Amino acid sequence: MSDIGVVQRNRHGQVQAAYLCQQLLAGLTDRRPRGVNRVMDENDAISAWCDGCESCLPANGNERNDRTEAYAQIKPVCRNCFDDFEGFDTLKEAN
Repeated sequence: MSDIGVVQRNRHGQVQAAYLCQQLLAGLTDRRPRGVNRVMDENDAISAWCDGCESCLPANGNERNDRTEAYAQIKPVCRNCFDDFEGFDTLKEAN
């Protein structure tokens, strides 16, 4: 496993990272569904954001920019923790 995109966590050890918006990070704790929009790159790395982040895109020309990134505040998390969303939230493949 390459060190790029790897996180070390107490619960799962050293694993591949997933990249989530701040709202989805909160969902890992409070278990409140927010809708999960995700993409997977060629290395099977996941980036995901909530429906709230998705709804910000039209007002910003459907482009990610400083404003949308400031709202999302994407952070790396454990890929195994990301997989917990399948138990309580709706996963959607984004374009």
